[in-house]
Amino acid sequence: MLRHNPDFVWLRFMPLNGSYLVIMIPTSRFSQMLQGGMRTGMSSVVSHGMRNDHIAEGASASSVLYLKPDLLSAYLCPEKGSIRVEIMTSFVDASGSPALICARSKLAKLTSELRTDYSIAILLGFEIEVVFMRPVDDSNSEAFRSEQLAVEKFHAESAPGQWEFVLSPRTPVEAVDMLLRARETITVIAHQYGLRATLHPRPFPEYAGTGAHTHIFATPLENGTDLGKVESFFAGILSHLPSIAAFAMPLDINYKRVGTGIWSGEDYVCWGWENREAPLRRITQTRFEFKLMCGTANSYITICAILVAGIDGLDSKLPLLGGDCQGDASSLSAEERSHLHIMKMLPTSIDESLEKLKSDEILARGLGMPLVSAYASITKEWNDVLRNMEEQQRDNWIISHY
Repeated sequence: MLRHNPDFVWLRFMPLNGSYLVIMIPTSRFSQMLQGGMRTGMSSVVSHGMRNDHIAEGASASSVLYLKPDLLSAYLCPEKGSIRVEIMTSFVDASGSPALICARSKLAKLTSELRTDYSIAILLGFEIEVVFMRPVDDSNSEAFRSEQLAVEKFHAESAPGQWEFVLSPRTPVEAVDMLLRARETITVIAHQYGLRATLHPRPFPEYAGTGAHTHIFATPLENGTDLGKVESFFAGILSHLPSIAAFAMPLDINYKRVGTGIWSGEDYVCWGWENREAPLRRITQTRFEFKLMCGTANSYITICAILVAGIDGLDSKLPLLGGDCQGDASSLSAEERSHLHIMKMLPTSIDESLEKLKSDEILARGLGMPLVSAYASITKEWNDVLRNMEEQQRDNWIISHY
């Protein structure tokens, strides 16, 4: 039987490099900190940290970031011999204001702006694709219930050892928080069975890859039958898709997952009703599936970029062009693509995506240059580190760290 007096509080946070990190505090000490209004601080170099603990260019050694606990996100995590409470946090500065590089705070702000200024409610539903590197004898769905995770279903996928877990829709911050908890739960359970659960984008070249497809629900609040704003929102996402790719697919290996014929986003910027090849699959009038997201991405930042793009579509009253595409856009004739207004190709490398992002002033303004600049620096330097590894070493590293 579980005790309900947790021993530790784990403060969870995600820097720009997408690592899911933790600071552990005894519960008694955490209570004292709350009562005294104290926060946990750390060097701001965390904003430029890479996954090998080196620091990318542009970091400052003389400033501090603080973790602000979101007590509404608290959940109880039982483990053998111990109970802990995990709480998601956001980065703030010394005054308590959201830090400029905090994607979680930015995501909450953008979600509120869409509801207040544009009368659109946004929900997200994530799919977790994961590969277990050895056969699984058993499953432990009870852990999902005890971890307060809303899993709608799970099933085997097409690649060896590959499974998919579908999470229930939530508001954007709640959805990303739940995504991280669910991945952590899967990793812990796999480890208990001597397995490695990996988000490697393409561990088997001859099979489809492993993504993090994201369902985006955009519901008009004032007039549910007025779909003009909804289509402009998704038109904005299409318009900025080459730049968004820099966030959704941050590694070289991600671009081996996306391409024509493997139901992952194909080669062109387009959308299509129930078209699993298109980067945006339309499911209902107000729901699209975004297929470019990878498990290696920082989901807070990526969703921020998607919402900024959608807001630009609303401000510009963009029409939803680039579809309805049925089948592969690359298999259409130039005349057929022109008729559907399918004009842009998706980037084929992270370098190309970063170049698109560099020239995208609207995304930079909406996200904030400090966040974009730091993210671009980290992403470029980290890919340089991975490129200097032998291919097998690089694959092993990705499997063991993602």
